[in-house]
Amino acid sequence: MNFETLAARGGRDVPSASRPLTAPIYQTNVYVFEDMDTVESVWESKKPGFVYGRYGTGNHAMLEDLVAALEGAEAAVACASGMGATTALLLGLFQAGDHLVSARDLYGSTAAFLADEGRRLGIETDFVDATDPGAILGALRPTTRAVFVEAVSNPLLRLVDVPALAPELARREIDLIVDASMASPRCCVRSRTARPW
Repeated sequence: MNFETLAARGGRDVPSASRPLTAPIYQTNVYVFEDMDTVESVWESKKPGFVYGRYGTGNHAMLEDLVAALEGAEAAVACASGMGATTALLLGLFQAGDHLVSARDLYGSTAAFLADEGRRLGIETDFVDATDPGAILGALRPTTRAVFVEAVSNPLLRLVDVPALAPELARREIDLIVDASMASPRCCVRSRTARPW
């Protein structure tokens, strides 16, 4: 092996009879495969593994598995930021013609995104006082797809009565989206009747 190859590729794996107590941090963007069949199998999710850092790493998977286990959820998705998560949610859950009822005092960038980009995508959002479950329920329409609230609003620290709201929305088959950035779901009372998003 020449010097340049050794410098770039050497010192990688160290055989050991033990394993680290804490999972290592994966600082790679690309992965090595034995053949193209394996690449295809991993890419198509037929075999576990990773292809490129942008699509996930072992650390992403460990975090998602841990959060899902802590929340008693089927799965979790890690995003690079809260706005990344909100964008993924809006693009993945809604379609043109859907209606969203949202807390009036959401984080400013979230409210602007829902109002501006949502409107551009054909999703209408009504902003209401989320501390009043009656105001939320009164804003529902036949086209309402979901209600979006923050467990504790940012930055006003207003509280939403999630246990009162969740069963009413579940009965109507309307999703309840709760941004828990200011207080993790572990700190909030959870209702088993609401679908976690």
